[in-house]
Amino acid sequence: MLLLASTCLLWSPLRAKANVSVPQARLLITVVDDNGRPVAGARASLEHTETGNLRTGETDHVGRCAFSDLPAGMYRLRVEKERFYTVTVSDVRLPENEAIEIVLHRRQEFVEVIEVTPSSSVLDPWQTAARVELSASEILTLPTPVMRDLRYALAMLPGVVQDPSGNLHLAGSATSQTLMTLDGFTITHPITGRLDLRVSVDAIREVSVHHSRYSAEYGRSSGGVLDLRTAMGDDRFRFSATDVLPSLQHRKGIHLNNWTPRATFSGPLRKKRAWFSEAAEGEYDVTIVEELPRGADRNRAWRLGNLTKVQVNASASHLLTLTLLTHRFRSPYDGLSRFVPRETTRRVSQGADFFALKGQVYRPDGLLLEYGMGLAHFRDAEHPRGDAPYHLSPEGSGGHFFRTAERRAHRLQGMVNLTLPSFFWRGRHEVKIGTEWIHIGAREHIRRRQLIIIREDGTPVRAVSFSAAPETQLTNMELAFYGQNRWVFASRGVAELGLRFDWDSLHRTVRWSPRAAASYLLTADRRTKLTGGLGLFHDATPLEVVLRSRSGRRQDLFYAGGGRAVEEIIETAFRADVRALASPRAFIWSLGVERQLPAAFVLSLEFLQKRGHHGWGYQPAPEGEGATRARSDPAVSPAVGPLTRHQVFELRDHKRDRYDAFQLTLRWNLRETHPLLASYVRSRARSNAVLDFAPDLLVLGAQAGGPLPWDTPHRFLLWGWAPLPKRFTLAYALEWRDGYPFLVVNEAQRLVEPPNRRRLPTYFSLNLHLERRFRFLGLHWALRAGINNVTNRPNPSTVNNNVDSPHFLSWGGMERRTFVGRLRLLGRK
Repeated sequence: MLLLASTCLLWSPLRAKANVSVPQARLLITVVDDNGRPVAGARASLEHTETGNLRTGETDHVGRCAFSDLPAGMYRLRVEKERFYTVTVSDVRLPENEAIEIVLHRRQEFVEVIEVTPSSSVLDPWQTAARVELSASEILTLPTPVMRDLRYALAMLPGVVQDPSGNLHLAGSATSQTLMTLDGFTITHPITGRLDLRVSVDAIREVSVHHSRYSAEYGRSSGGVLDLRTAMGDDRFRFSATDVLPSLQHRKGIHLNNWTPRATFSGPLRKKRAWFSEAAEGEYDVTIVEELPRGADRNRAWRLGNLTKVQVNASASHLLTLTLLTHRFRSPYDGLSRFVPRETTRRVSQGADFFALKGQVYRPDGLLLEYGMGLAHFRDAEHPRGDAPYHLSPEGSGGHFFRTAERRAHRLQGMVNLTLPSFFWRGRHEVKIGTEWIHIGAREHIRRRQLIIIREDGTPVRAVSFSAAPETQLTNMELAFYGQNRWVFASRGVAELGLRFDWDSLHRTVRWSPRAAASYLLTADRRTKLTGGLGLFHDATPLEVVLRSRSGRRQDLFYAGGGRAVEEIIETAFRADVRALASPRAFIWSLGVERQLPAAFVLSLEFLQKRGHHGWGYQPAPEGEGATRARSDPAVSPAVGPLTRHQVFELRDHKRDRYDAFQLTLRWNLRETHPLLASYVRSRARSNAVLDFAPDLLVLGAQAGGPLPWDTPHRFLLWGWAPLPKRFTLAYALEWRDGYPFLVVNEAQRLVEPPNRRRLPTYFSLNLHLERRFRFLGLHWALRAGINNVTNRPNPSTVNNNVDSPHFLSWGGMERRTFVGRLRLLGRK
């Protein structure tokens, strides 16, 4: 007993000493940007300077990252995030420092005097979405054919293709199936779904493109999400200007090519409290078609746009942002080309305005409330150049265009998003819920005149006339609720589960969209990541398709040889019963692997499969007894009269689109100022209903399956830029892909072979630009000179697809080697 008592007396002080010799501490890190806005997704590394023990974490939605159970001592803290400079604090002493705030500064056009370093290139273990991004520097530096148009920069991303009309297609989908947002608000045209509301490329901070596995927060889009984030001023006044001098072109002499001045100005309204940003742009283009005669060979179009933003920090935890965007466009001879002479073009005018107010409220416990209201208004019109009869021939068109159209549309959008404080149960959970409501109003008035299709010898083969259609109006109310749970179940794994519910007053059907995605780091060195997910994605009700049923009737007269006797009459009407249709949707699943290689290379492989169901489109109804044959009076003529058919196109949910893609991408980002991307995509975009029947579609033929018009089975991309001596930078962009498919018709515009069997020639383009930055008059400048389409490959975008034309399969819309220049004022240091 004496021995036991002695042992206890000796052990008790040693145990107490052991318990107090290693005190535990806690560190709370808060990360904000230049404007005091919390930065989510920043990676924090905390290293003990003596033992070398390393702890890592990521900031949550309110910019917080907490480390607990830390031994006392000195630590080195490193915080980094893409598009920001990395911040390192080497003297964090615990337990004296229990909380620390880190300010991450966004990367600027030129290096400023800030004690920071560029962020390193590592895999993001918490990203589950199949997403690619473009930063502001990449958008402004990429040598695209049209550097002032954001769409051309986006077309340099894997999985994004641009058709000859300039529209973008994500993951093999139609343009209207893509959700395009500006700072969280939808900005596409409510009727057509196109991106008609343009934003200056100098105002863009970053662009994110989601192909699959995106959050339930995003709805009404099976094609993907295009998310634009615009810049905001900070506590320093900044300004820039681009293309203040016009460019010239050598076509039929020396002429003005285009003038595209752009300018930005930003700064504080009140330091540490309120800021503004202003981005204005203008454009004046002169298009000259060499195949047309002088005096009728050019179109002069102009465009104006302006983006104004104001951010006010009403308090340290309440931020308000005001946005105003305007856009105007005029083109007096729109569509001018080799096959479309000046008299057959249209006067096109477009106008759009967008206003939004958005607020964010943060609470110390991690609660985040986001609310906003946005209003977008669109006005567009097209008018022919006169009233002369419009005719089409194997050589092109003549007369004046047959259609006059005027459209007005608006979208009023409200949103409330609530991110709850994180909680722990078998890991960390971040739950986000939200609601959204949208009111859409559309008004359309289209007047169509008769048009005539003639043969090579000038005799008519077909005449098309239209009944008068009244002005149509359409309204729709959309409601949505969603919930998303982000579950960090391990230090190397995260899963996201989401559910979305949509309803609209036009279709009156509840649409449920369950989604799931997960990401896991396969190796202990955190250099290999496996990501996968699946989900159901619904499309918005296509208003443009619904409005076709209110466009009146069409009559087609087909003439026999010689153009005197009518041998067939087809009377066509369009009919739609929206509530009898199923909701268009797609089931998408994808799987990806990423591996961080030596020298900061990142290799990724991605497979995506999309199966669309119940797509809406017009289909000829069964004729039954709709076809009748009328005979002339035998006393006058014994000949048989023309065959008359009454054809009704009914709106059905019969379309099934399919898209499969395998993507291989290699990115290098050792220094963020000199990136490289190489990508190869093997894909297939097909549908069981290729023809999109509409009152203005003159092509006749049976519906059939085949490739979609933007199908590109093989596509290779390579772009980036590299430093050269004497402060020069070489920027390069290479694209190789299969040509787009097209239809083949005869002189009466009837299909003569399965749709989209033929393709345009293989596309290849190489652009090389050389830029040098210098100081002059105390300002920073960037002078660029370059060559687009270095190999001078024609790369046609149009074709004569009439088999009865002597110029069948002759190409148009050729590209030529062009020399470009640009002068940018970057501002002061």
